[in-house]
Amino acid sequence: MQSARQIEPSSVAPHFQADGIDVQIYEDMHAVAAIWQDFETRCVTTFYQTHAWCSSWVETVAVRMNAKPLIVVARDSSDQVIFILPFQLRSKYGFVLLEWLTAPHAGYGYGLFDKNFLQQTAARWFDRNFDTIAAFLPSHDVLYLREMPDAMGGFNNPMANLARLRGANRSHVLLLERDFEALIGRKRSAETRRSMRKRDAKLASMGNIGFALPASNAEAHSALAEMFNDQEGRLAEAGVFGIYGNAERAFIHALMDKNKDTKPVLLPYCLTLDGRNLCVMLGGFHDNTYWALISSLAKGEARRHSPGDRALRGLIEALCQSGFDKLDFSAGDTAYKLPWTDYHVPLYLMLRTSSAKGLTLAIFLLGKHITKRLLKQNPVVRGLIFTVRRLVKGSVLAS
Repeated sequence: MQSARQIEPSSVAPHFQADGIDVQIYEDMHAVAAIWQDFETRCVTTFYQTHAWCSSWVETVAVRMNAKPLIVVARDSSDQVIFILPFQLRSKYGFVLLEWLTAPHAGYGYGLFDKNFLQQTAARWFDRNFDTIAAFLPSHDVLYLREMPDAMGGFNNPMANLARLRGANRSHVLLLERDFEALIGRKRSAETRRSMRKRDAKLASMGNIGFALPASNAEAHSALAEMFNDQEGRLAEAGVFGIYGNAERAFIHALMDKNKDTKPVLLPYCLTLDGRNLCVMLGGFHDNTYWALISSLAKGEARRHSPGDRALRGLIEALCQSGFDKLDFSAGDTAYKLPWTDYHVPLYLMLRTSSAKGLTLAIFLLGKHITKRLLKQNPVVRGLIFTVRRLVKGSVLAS
């Protein structure tokens, strides 16, 4: 069987036709860059399927994860692009997986879809022809498509009927308003707002508080470096280790370098105390939406006065003032998201075996998925596991 590491970019994109749609498979990101970048400005998709996100990931993380891109581009009878599916082949445990490109780092597993196609025949076309696409792709053992939303941008996901397993997570979305005071009055009680003001006053008594985007690219990269270090330490306190390796850090820095004055890609808002970063709220920009990625919290006495909550409110206010439509908190039922959530986005999983060999891996992945769902639904057990992980890690470091 052909493995992911043996697949090399091809200069010729193989194609087939199904129900009047021409489908081409590209293995070279550069070959579809112009098509992709043009299409993402007028289609329904998420930040995690933009060319900037995907190409930065391929340039930095893909080699370490032994992943190769496979880009499915479909055109109608008038040669207009109607959808793009960014996939990858990845070798893991001696198997070859077909996944969404940039998994497991993408908050959503999704494609790029023409709006008219979504309104008309998309769901029916995928019900009839997705198996043909999967069979036409290079050989793989398991099809493993995660974090698939049931709807996006006001349209049902045309692949929803193919993903039957409910995901362990759901995403949270806040609808922004131009008037921040009206929004916070809608979302938080008068008593909660009084408590916020008291904590803010105590934080302000420690020094000069600022909240803004970095003034230059160099400052942005410096803020990202601090963000990673602070978040790594914070996760370690919760018993979580090894999330941000060199490749993941390089990925975000590469994405930062794709920022343009007229079109930002990353927005690292910083809450500072006397010029020192207390919190960095990092998110992506696409479709007038802020897609939350990482929020860090520095150590120190200031933590007593909830700088994370102060930074979140500063972020929401800045987004309101800038005319953003939504803040997508991404997946996970973290407590701070819940009071701000206007609606949830259920996430689903598509898991299929493509070979007899893949059955073993599929059973393992299904068990892992079920276990994760159970842990998400039982915070007591999850907290116990984190405590054990902290104790074990501490014992290892002390020895």
